[in-house]
Amino acid sequence: MKTSAITRVIYWYLLCTPIVASLNGLSQYVLGISILGPLYHTIVTLSLIFLGLAARQVQKNRLFIIVVFGSFIILITAQLALGYSDLSDLGQLYKYYMPLMLFAVYYRWKYLGEVTIQQYFMRLFENIPLLYSALIFFSFVAYYSTGFTASPWTAGERFTGFIFAYNGTVNAFLICAYINLILLKSSAWKKGLNGAAFFLLNSKTVLVYYALIGWSFIKRYMGKRKKQLVGVVVIGVPVLVLSAWFGYGLAARSAYSIWGQGQKGKLPSVGEFSQFLQSVRVEWWDFMIRDVSIWPTTNLMFGNGFNVIRQGNSPLWADHPDSNLYIATRYSYKVFTKSDKAFEFDGLAQLDLFGFPILALFVVTFYLYPLWRVRLPYFRIYYLGLILISLFSGQILNNPQVSPLLVFFIIILKAKSAQDGAGRTKPVNPNDMQLLKKDFASA
Repeated sequence: MKTSAITRVIYWYLLCTPIVASLNGLSQYVLGISILGPLYHTIVTLSLIFLGLAARQVQKNRLFIIVVFGSFIILITAQLALGYSDLSDLGQLYKYYMPLMLFAVYYRWKYLGEVTIQQYFMRLFENIPLLYSALIFFSFVAYYSTGFTASPWTAGERFTGFIFAYNGTVNAFLICAYINLILLKSSAWKKGLNGAAFFLLNSKTVLVYYALIGWSFIKRYMGKRKKQLVGVVVIGVPVLVLSAWFGYGLAARSAYSIWGQGQKGKLPSVGEFSQFLQSVRVEWWDFMIRDVSIWPTTNLMFGNGFNVIRQGNSPLWADHPDSNLYIATRYSYKVFTKSDKAFEFDGLAQLDLFGFPILALFVVTFYLYPLWRVRLPYFRIYYLGLILISLFSGQILNNPQVSPLLVFFIIILKAKSAQDGAGRTKPVNPNDMQLLKKDFASA
């Protein structure tokens, strides 16, 4: 298969993910069946892995591929032998491990560094949040015109385009934000549409997203010339402060309406809001850090799989210093099944499922490698913020709605960084897009 054909598969796979996620949410709400999304991601990602491995035109690091795929074989063999997972869990294990496989196959593909391909994927990362926004507005209109909603949240609180993976939708916006709001000069109407959709999401991270929108308007004034400095002071700073403050007010509103925290109609102080954001998340980290210290060696090496549910069998809950804590009261004295085992936080999921060796692979690949190899304007500070959000909000690497998007986001920007040299961005050239279309037509 030609490289342009593989590129088309990647493009349409990522672009159609929001639609499939919405259809899957509707199926889950109306029929109680959630099979469309898992089937879609399994078939397409396995196809992409096979195509990449089979294509000679896709440059590969064979040693890294052997390590990644070999580790997965060893892992599932050990977990099945030790009883940590069952044969019926293999699909779920693949779902969480799949980002490593995709990355291992495609991260050295030089074709993705060509100018036409770069422009093609820059447009993709502009269009994905627009598609999410359209779906969000559709679900908003559907609710207020017919009363129909398909969401795990109370009707009228959050609109996700019928998508049940709420954090996945939020994180898709945040991943694409680097290209939309920092790297490229996106149109003001696109920023406004995405900002309005993010408002309907009612997420606490709206503070971050609106600050990025404000930054996107003032970045043109950044420079050493006097006029640019004046622009930053006179125009840029007020815009950034106002957008961040407006985002803070919306974030506090989200904290009150969804979690019942704070006093209605009164904006909490920064300290109160920060304490709320940390409360539940810090409890999880506190539990994991203390619990890991008493894991058997085999669990440290191969994880807990799906049959070992730490929340249910750890003795730490009974001795928790504060029985009123949210996590302690939620999990104490509860009989658990596999359906209760949810993996929300990056790092915690990989450690619990796979153990320390695989966790190390994830950390090196998705946390350290991008910071080392992508050298584009403001990328490192942006990506550090994204890592922080993932560690305390989760589901960037734990949800197939988002993890393939992150994989190709890193690969595309790494290729662009190598192409541009100093990290200079290039405007979209319509002629390049026409050449790319002809290339695809000849595939």
